[in-house]
Amino acid sequence: MRGFSRRAWLALGPLAAFCSTAWADGFDFTPDTTRFLSDPTFLTVAGQWYSETSAGRQVFNESWQPAGYGIVERYRADTDSYQQLIQYGVTNRLNVTLVGSYYEVSGHYTFTDRPAIDTSQSQFNDPELLVKYRAIMQTDDSVSLDLQLALSPGVVNGTPGSEGVAVFVNHQWQSLTLQAEGGATHYDSYTATDELNAATSRISTQWDYLLAIRSQLRASRHWAVNSGVVYTRNGTYSVTPSDGNSASSLGADSVIGPYVEVVCRILPRRLNLGFEYAHDFISDRSLSGAFDGRWLDQSRNLYTLRLRLIF
Repeated sequence: MRGFSRRAWLALGPLAAFCSTAWADGFDFTPDTTRFLSDPTFLTVAGQWYSETSAGRQVFNESWQPAGYGIVERYRADTDSYQQLIQYGVTNRLNVTLVGSYYEVSGHYTFTDRPAIDTSQSQFNDPELLVKYRAIMQTDDSVSLDLQLALSPGVVNGTPGSEGVAVFVNHQWQSLTLQAEGGATHYDSYTATDELNAATSRISTQWDYLLAIRSQLRASRHWAVNSGVVYTRNGTYSVTPSDGNSASSLGADSVIGPYVEVVCRILPRRLNLGFEYAHDFISDRSLSGAFDGRWLDQSRNLYTLRLRLIF
């Protein structure tokens, strides 16, 4: 309990400072078209470079239940991830972003009929290229509209290539920004390796869909809070073993991920530091074919430290 209280105070301390400042200064809901660093709608202007460096810890849990039986396997994964994002403003409306990331994951499997197994893995993720265009610029009473194309080549072993599109609708006031996003991503077929037995399988193509609401509340020159909720619908796909065994099909699942980030705007228009906590509520996912059952009790906690810089 003492450990929890200490973590809670560390997380809520900046938020309390933010709220006390907001109470003293008040919020301003005058429409504003300023481009605020760390705001979800931020877009670089022509010739401007933007860097976002993040380090995070992810804790994931799930259980496996074969059809007609109780739970026979539990899995926990602790993942440390590091990401670097570089964005360049081609024009005041168009920017290009390159994302690279690396992760280290430690897995722990427990079984009802055999000893536990520990695993570990580390590798770079597939790089990602994002192109975003601001089709409509906000005036005092209107919204802005962004269109985005995302491409990932699938050059890293064991990862799929992907192509995604997204639409963003935004409105910004002096103290508050609201953003709505809708998007879809197609994942290409690829070959994956099972970390328990090193068996390879061919994973079919898959479509995922995303809806999100994001916001930033700015209390003062130096403090802001980003928050929102992201809904993802992961589509069905098939798994075909390379050894000729029968294929299996994984059903769709849904992820609801609320998050909150406290941002210290050290140099408000040039350097921001943020800490984010997110929790993913994940629905059960069925497996049918060679094996019948479902993955259940799935959840994910994410902690991210993020540094944003204009140069």
